[in-house]
Amino acid sequence: MPKAPTDLALPPGLEGVRGALVRAQSHDLADLYDAWRELLVAQGGAVAARVRELEALDVRAQMVLRSVESARSLIAGPPKARKRRGGKVHEGVLASADPLAGFVAESQREIEAASAALARRAIEEERFFAAQIARVKQRLRQRTEALLAAHRPRLEARVQPVGRDRSMIHVSRPEPQELLLFAWAATGRLFTRYDAFSDDSVDQLGLEAARFFAEEGLENVRFERPEDEEAYLDAPDRVFLPVKGMLPLCVPGHAFPRFRLINRGPLMELEAREQGGPWEHVMPRASAELFSGWLIKLKIDKRIELSLRVA
Repeated sequence: MPKAPTDLALPPGLEGVRGALVRAQSHDLADLYDAWRELLVAQGGAVAARVRELEALDVRAQMVLRSVESARSLIAGPPKARKRRGGKVHEGVLASADPLAGFVAESQREIEAASAALARRAIEEERFFAAQIARVKQRLRQRTEALLAAHRPRLEARVQPVGRDRSMIHVSRPEPQELLLFAWAATGRLFTRYDAFSDDSVDQLGLEAARFFAEEGLENVRFERPEDEEAYLDAPDRVFLPVKGMLPLCVPGHAFPRFRLINRGPLMELEAREQGGPWEHVMPRASAELFSGWLIKLKIDKRIELSLRVA
């Protein structure tokens, strides 16, 4: 078990994340993903706490203003005097200091100081979480590559011809770590969650489960057009994909057809999409042969172990 990073200076109020930082040093992928999730939850909690404090400051400022107005209404106003200047008569206020000015100024200084301290804390906390989450992501990549060097994920695929020119492909679903290793070996990318592929939760009744999580800067978990989805997935700097219940795949050197493995319980079902067309699980035989050939190449390159059967 990794030792606790007792020498790490944590921002005030964030001592509760030390356990996550311990897991962030683990050699186990599941622990690393847990650490990432805990840091995200703690980050959200810190943001919510700051919002509450900012709202409290606003309430305090409003109460001070209303209290001062009430106080002024209770204090007799200074008497007015008539003054003559240049032969004209006009109203003027006798010079006297506002008895509440000092109180108002002091209250404003206190609130402004608290607001500035809150702003500095926000910067410090966000820098802390960004740095720690980046470290977890980097360690996930390093550990995945190290595990892949020592162990090749095994896939059992079955090709089922349908009619004369169509085919289906099913793959036995590996354990989460095996699937992560396959994703890294095949695409150089990882899920944002350890159990992302097995998550079949429904966010809206009457609709198929969404294929994305609202994270990693993605707000909409459903894309209206497949082209928009593919543009998001194809971003070259996107290593961690917030996908849910699927694994998007592209055969190197082939923009189309595109492929994706879909969670079907104990099996993964391959779907293919030709340019401008819909996703199909009963795909043209040429697409199935291209995908099967790619799996064979991954086996020859010693990236995976493969059992391929044609019915």
